[in-house]
Amino acid sequence: MRKAWLVGLVITAALGSLAISLGNLDLAIAAPTIESTPVPAPQKPDFAPMKYLMGTWNCTSKSSRRPTASKFTTANSLDSTGYWIIGQDYAPGASWYPYATKGIDKMTYDSDSKLWIDVYTDDRGGYGISKSPGPHGNTIVWSDAYFTPYSDIVSQSPTTETFSSTKRVMHQTFRVKSGMVNRVDTVCIKTS
Repeated sequence: MRKAWLVGLVITAALGSLAISLGNLDLAIAAPTIESTPVPAPQKPDFAPMKYLMGTWNCTSKSSRRPTASKFTTANSLDSTGYWIIGQDYAPGASWYPYATKGIDKMTYDSDSKLWIDVYTDDRGGYGISKSPGPHGNTIVWSDAYFTPYSDIVSQSPTTETFSSTKRVMHQTFRVKSGMVNRVDTVCIKTS
């Protein structure tokens, strides 16, 4: 009797060992292999559709809820990596916002999403992320990729821009909590 019990124990142990070995084989087969080939560098964007942006622009922006227009300049150039258009922005302030502001505007093309991406930050805590499928003729429409209601503004329209090599005209509307819709019109003239 003792011998039968011992044989059963040995068979059970052998079957358990075989099951563990087969389980490890499954894990070995399913485990990913470690690649040694370097990931290729992302392709640099073709900035030809955005070449109209290059250079320095003097801009005037008028909001329907402000007494006077604000002015700013932006100087756009391709960065040294070839992946971004960099805009150096400067606004001296206005009577209703008497604070000089410096901003950085960075634009690139996301080949996975097939969208132009614009990322803006400034030294007053301002920020924005916009996206666009790109120009159609002499018009481009930018939508907010990350709009968060703030202050009394609860929604905004996409920005529609018409352009030539020397002039850009942008239009946008926004709605405030009271329900009133305001408009912002911006005109930029190329200076160099």
